[in-house]
Amino acid sequence: MHYRSDIDGLRALAVFGVILFHAGTPLITGGFLGVDVFLVISGFLITRILMDNAEKNKLSFLDFYSRRFRRIYPALLTMITIVSIVNLFIMVPYDLKNFGQSIVASIFSANNILLYLTSGYWSTSAEFKPLYHTWTLAVEEQYYIVIPFLIYFAYKIKPKNTSSFLFYTLVLIFIASFSFCYLYQDNREFIFLMLFSRAWELLAGAIAAIIYKKIDTNNNYLSMSGFLLILLSYFYVDKNSFHPGLVTLLPVVGTALIVLFNKSHENFLFKLLSFKPIVFLGLISYSLYLWHQPVFAGIRLVSEEHPQTLYFLIAILPIILISYLSWKFIEKPFRNNAIISERKSISILVIWSAVLVFYGLILHKSYGLQEYFKKFSYEGNPQAYVDQGYKYTYRESGRILVLGNSFGRDIINALNTLGVNDIKYYPITCDTGEVFKNNDALNTNIKHADVVIVAELWAAPDQNYKNQLASLNNCFSELKKLNSHSYIIGTKNFGYNNNFVKLLSEDKINDSLTVKPIHTYLEFDDLAKKMFGEQYISIINLIKNTDNEVPIFYQDKFVSYDTQHLTPAGARLIAKKVILESPIKGYLK
Repeated sequence: MHYRSDIDGLRALAVFGVILFHAGTPLITGGFLGVDVFLVISGFLITRILMDNAEKNKLSFLDFYSRRFRRIYPALLTMITIVSIVNLFIMVPYDLKNFGQSIVASIFSANNILLYLTSGYWSTSAEFKPLYHTWTLAVEEQYYIVIPFLIYFAYKIKPKNTSSFLFYTLVLIFIASFSFCYLYQDNREFIFLMLFSRAWELLAGAIAAIIYKKIDTNNNYLSMSGFLLILLSYFYVDKNSFHPGLVTLLPVVGTALIVLFNKSHENFLFKLLSFKPIVFLGLISYSLYLWHQPVFAGIRLVSEEHPQTLYFLIAILPIILISYLSWKFIEKPFRNNAIISERKSISILVIWSAVLVFYGLILHKSYGLQEYFKKFSYEGNPQAYVDQGYKYTYRESGRILVLGNSFGRDIINALNTLGVNDIKYYPITCDTGEVFKNNDALNTNIKHADVVIVAELWAAPDQNYKNQLASLNNCFSELKKLNSHSYIIGTKNFGYNNNFVKLLSEDKINDSLTVKPIHTYLEFDDLAKKMFGEQYISIINLIKNTDNEVPIFYQDKFVSYDTQHLTPAGARLIAKKVILESPIKGYLK
């Protein structure tokens, strides 16, 4: 297929949708759909290349994967290497550990799987993960494992009518993949990240590639309609939309219309997308995509509070410069056999990958090199420490009954520091009174407990804390009917991000260092104190200073490893400042 400059322009449109969305640009609420534009383009180009080679009987799996490897990995490994060095200076051990995992997963084209397996309650927010965006590379590379063989066998099975056979086969898989999104719509993380629920977008490009071969039609109106569909998706869709799904058809159909019908150099859209500065951005779009996320994550990691959108927008120019250098001095040489031979480039990339995998494993196994950053040690594995509370689950005896999730286990650890272990733990969610119905064992334990403590995560920024407050009120009203000696331990938060301390001078890292909790936690706390009165024990109120800020170090150790859950030092702080200063003290023996 001849070179299409407008497709490079379309890549620029895709990558800047993603960048502007991640920068928090107002109105570009659906810019993340630029990824879907990329997927359609990738499906289109790869299928055309494979079909052209198959028709000439030149389809070589070894050649295909060699080209993909030399296309994708040089810039990827360069980015990971540089970010790995920088992160040693700006990441606390907990985030370094997670970063190490993502290095390994990214190199093995499995970061989408890692992100799914580590998603949910314990996951680090995506905006702080420098390699989060490599999930899209994983999806594409997993697709590359399948599509060459599918095309190869299609030409073997139906040598005389291959394109029709392949067309209907891909359409059936397309329908199955799209349907999968709705069959598993309750598992939003899974359908967002996994190949089978994303394959239909790549297949949309592959189907367009088959049609492209059969028709020779240019239609300015259809191609322009495709462009408008993509723009509409950027402004109409938002992160709360069900995606991938029907709304995803906007950029997918839009991209397919452009690649199919924007063939004439006289088309307005062809001229627009072929404008040299736009084509240039399209040529470096892969490096732009690779670099924007670690740069944006770095800005967040070094910030004590949520940085303004302006900082991200200013960072776009340096990102373009870095991306150009990556394209010129890394991407292009590795793809050019005259500069670096195929054998030499593959040898370099394999060794380079192995070194990074080894480094990533070290970060993971050493819990972010915490033994080498004594000032930022968590006194062991902090997640394992939180989970110690599970040993009290459903015990036969226990005067103090703790209900809740990991925040409840935090309170158990705080009680343990005071020598209290006459505890029973029920891991439940206190959202409605329904939790107590038809649960005789739980109700009996509640009635016989000296005191009942409820502790959960409330008011996280991605949750509606007013709805949570109403649900908690329904649950607590039923709880008080069973035991009037019941208390709610308030929510807690130790700032937007603790990584900023890595940039502070050593003399400032002590118990007097404080941060302001995220506003949603403070707002929930104020409303809860009014609603529940003395039966709501506010952690924030008991540990804050006169400036409404809370400590992030206690006894020269981190209070929390993720700004929410307690380390051993945090448990000692809560024991002293909260439990011993609250009505719960009266129930301790």
